[in-house]
Amino acid sequence: MKVKPLALAVAAFSAATATITWGAEETGQEAFEQEQAIELDTIVVSASRMKESVASIPYTTQVVSGQDIAAQAQPGQDLGQILGQLVPGLAPGDNSANSAYQTLRGRKVLVLIDGVAQRSSRDISRQLTTISPANIERVEIVSGATAVYGAGATGGVINIITKRGLDQDTQFNSKVGMTLNTQDTDSDGFTYFGSQTVSGMRGDMDYLLNINYEQRGNFYDSEGDQIATDPNQVSRDNSDTLDILVNLGWQLSEQQSLRLGVEHFREKQDTDYAADFGDPSPSYLGLPEGIFAAGGDYTPQPKPGLNLDQQPETNRDTITLDFSDQDFFGHTLLTQLSYRENEYFYYPYPSSPLFLNINWAGVVAAGPTDMNQLLAAVAANIQGATGTLFQSQVNSEVWDFKFALDKQLAFDSSTLDLTYGFDYIHDNSEQQSIAYHYNNWISSDQKQYNTTGSVYDAGPASETETTALFLQGKWSLDAHWTFKAGVRYEHADVEVDDTVSGIDIANAEYYQAAVQDPFLQALAGGVGMTPQVFLGTIINTASNLYGYENYLTYSDAAPLRQGGSETYSETLFNAGVVYAFNPRQETFLNYSEGFTVPDMTRLLRSVTVLSDGGDSGPILDGTNIDATKTQSWDLGWRGRFDQFTAQTSLFYNTSDQNVEFDRETGVVVIRKQDERFMGFEALLDARFDNGTIAGFTYARTQGETKDDNGQWYALGADRVAPEKITGYIGLSWDGAADARLQVTHLSDYKKGHQEAPADIQGQVVPFEGYRTFDLITNFYTSIGDFSASIRNLTNAEYYSVYNQVRGYPSGGASAYLPAQGRTLSLSYSLDY
Repeated sequence: MKVKPLALAVAAFSAATATITWGAEETGQEAFEQEQAIELDTIVVSASRMKESVASIPYTTQVVSGQDIAAQAQPGQDLGQILGQLVPGLAPGDNSANSAYQTLRGRKVLVLIDGVAQRSSRDISRQLTTISPANIERVEIVSGATAVYGAGATGGVINIITKRGLDQDTQFNSKVGMTLNTQDTDSDGFTYFGSQTVSGMRGDMDYLLNINYEQRGNFYDSEGDQIATDPNQVSRDNSDTLDILVNLGWQLSEQQSLRLGVEHFREKQDTDYAADFGDPSPSYLGLPEGIFAAGGDYTPQPKPGLNLDQQPETNRDTITLDFSDQDFFGHTLLTQLSYRENEYFYYPYPSSPLFLNINWAGVVAAGPTDMNQLLAAVAANIQGATGTLFQSQVNSEVWDFKFALDKQLAFDSSTLDLTYGFDYIHDNSEQQSIAYHYNNWISSDQKQYNTTGSVYDAGPASETETTALFLQGKWSLDAHWTFKAGVRYEHADVEVDDTVSGIDIANAEYYQAAVQDPFLQALAGGVGMTPQVFLGTIINTASNLYGYENYLTYSDAAPLRQGGSETYSETLFNAGVVYAFNPRQETFLNYSEGFTVPDMTRLLRSVTVLSDGGDSGPILDGTNIDATKTQSWDLGWRGRFDQFTAQTSLFYNTSDQNVEFDRETGVVVIRKQDERFMGFEALLDARFDNGTIAGFTYARTQGETKDDNGQWYALGADRVAPEKITGYIGLSWDGAADARLQVTHLSDYKKGHQEAPADIQGQVVPFEGYRTFDLITNFYTSIGDFSASIRNLTNAEYYSVYNQVRGYPSGGASAYLPAQGRTLSLSYSLDY
């Protein structure tokens, strides 16, 4: 079947325009005011600090209800996958623990939980996978750069609102469920889920306790073959998740309220299967063929027999205290204090530097008499290479305080709403490398991970202190016109510690041991060199010969690199206008600015002897660490009718920098070259009196950056989400049952690969699109609710965006893993 996505989008926009005309015919000014008076309750959002009607917001926004989330949240599904299905401009999710490739309009998205930003100076993109969908009341999405929340919100904001106790006596809910692959029904592949909720209200206090536990087994592809473990951003197969949420609220008086939220999240992989980096290949000095993006074409296989004590793990502990006063000197006051600790462990990964295994006794036996003969003898006695094997551990500690006041001023025919206040964030983050024995790992067929006892710095630890002042104003001129504008001034002081690179230490330890070889010392003396100079000459020559300049560099010392500090100050503006045709539909135009402070530790961990030859100067020198500022435009329309809701928008955003990740060397570089994204989004939902529901979303994004010659070229699928269409149709039978069939279609995206400069074209993957169907059914009875769903109904074989981008041949073949095949999920829920 040949799909014409653009034709569908045009048809949707035409239908929306037709709806505008239909809605406008009903109203004159008198009818407008009458309809305003009887309009149903309006959904509100709080991502702009204070609650406000969707109809008054001059930018694209979407509220995903807890009911919609619960319908999608079958055992094994995380929030990133759910929102990828429901939100037009958000890139689709996958089965990894990371949501780094889930961009919104080509940019990073800022994730909030109950208004608390989940960012830290060491950016780990696991925010959409570190909260159970069962804990979520609703999710608010604001698309496009926003000046309201400052750094990190260049693509938009996703605000996750957690559940809380309702105005009722104590209620209990128990839910259990399981998921299995239909191609392999062995119990080793089952996913089990269970949750227990206690909630209610007693006097002026509401309370909720929600405990969720999920245990995942093996993942299987559409052929019923077990999917190998992904060591790159960590897959979620064979992992256990515990998520505990406590929400307590007190109504202190008619005007004042206090709320305490506590959450503990822990997810740890517990698998017996090692990741497959490929067989050692003579073509690559005996290194596994999937390392350094230089491997042959192989299919990663599960390797039973893994021995790894510290498997990949995610821990998040949060405590948040909110206080509000509806009459604080004539204002509405909202204050919030939050503390969060995060700890992450990745899978151990082989990396640079490389060390040549040279049989120096064999070189001596060859009897070289000049340098050319010596180099030939060395080349003949290279017995492969040894690498390093590091496991990343990231820790962060964040304090977050917010203070906001809201004041509404009424005039004869208009109102002015002012929101102003300040934010303060204090963040400590560090990343370390746990070292493992490389040779033991290789000899055990990549199954045995024995620590050396050494833990190194992976970039300098950083401390960030951010303060911000903001002012937002909304002027409701009359029933038709609403203007909104604001300014935010943000100041960030970043201090990085002195550091010694773990790569430099490993390099120095190897070479200091190598120069003690008596045969090497004899050869060095024969040509009048010190062992250090001799070894350096040999290694430099070999690195040029084999093309390993990025991995093979001589150094006999690990210099202490001085830390330093950097200050970022930015003033961000936003302005927008809404014109309401009537109370049910409006059009809007918005301009907003956002900016991102660079991830210092991630950028600076690449400053090693491999990049600067061992320069011991300040580590901040020689690396672009500028913040990236984004300007964003949004033009759209939305409408809410008896049976339809719809929204369309055109967007355009630009920045003066481009962040490039080199998947061959692992280096992140900020390049001073312009970048721009543009696109179109549409959403339509319909509900009919006979119980039928239907809808679709459409999103198309184009992203480009400018090369040194001023020519624009397309970005890859890691930044430009492929064209996405989702649709659904469903039926409901008088509250007794309902069913929903949905489809997700991603189009091919090859432009980034075709237009990439020659030096990086091999790293920009041509994305192959796919299409999947899901069937979700629910049955409501007097003894509880039953659910049965089938994901990937047609058992399609496909690879997610993440696995294509990070997989062979650009980023290590070990990540080129298929998505799960058809799965069946069953669950049961009981309220009592």
